[in-house]
Amino acid sequence: TADSKVYDGTVDANISDWGTLAGVVGGDDVSLVTDAAVAEFANKHVEVNKTVTVTGFTLTGADADKYAITAQTTLANITELDITVTADAQSKFYGEVDPALTYGVTGSLVGTDSWVVTLGRDADENVGVYAINATIEITDGNNGDNYNVIYVGDNLTINQLPIEVTAD
Repeated sequence: TADSKVYDGTVDANISDWGTLAGVVGGDDVSLVTDAAVAEFANKHVEVNKTVTVTGFTLTGADADKYAITAQTTLANITELDITVTADAQSKFYGEVDPALTYGVTGSLVGTDSWVVTLGRDADENVGVYAINATIEITDGNNGDNYNVIYVGDNLTINQLPIEVTAD
């Protein structure tokens, strides 16, 4: 049995249960050796019921030369890696230029995967509160589907501009 895993950018799989040999005749002395076995998913991308191929088995025992073992397959899942992008609250006074819109990230991309995060806000220059929104494009060889990106928005607040009265 192969373990499911969260996307990590590799095809590496872990076998949690090697099973038992089936088809051994009578009381033949044959055992499975898994020391050099390697388990790999078909590719590194997110998918449910994905094929895992296990190679490198050997047999040992007095009757091992009577049997042959080939690569075996099983199924497991690769699930999305969660990444949270959180917009930072911003403010300015009426008439000022917008401050830079910034964000924090919880989690990280894997390997050579990359992304472009573009922040914007609802358009208006009057005093008020405006949502900061995001467009997030991920390049991971799987249309961004290896990640579950959670966006936590915030706001840009435009405050009243304080003015003074001066005597003439």
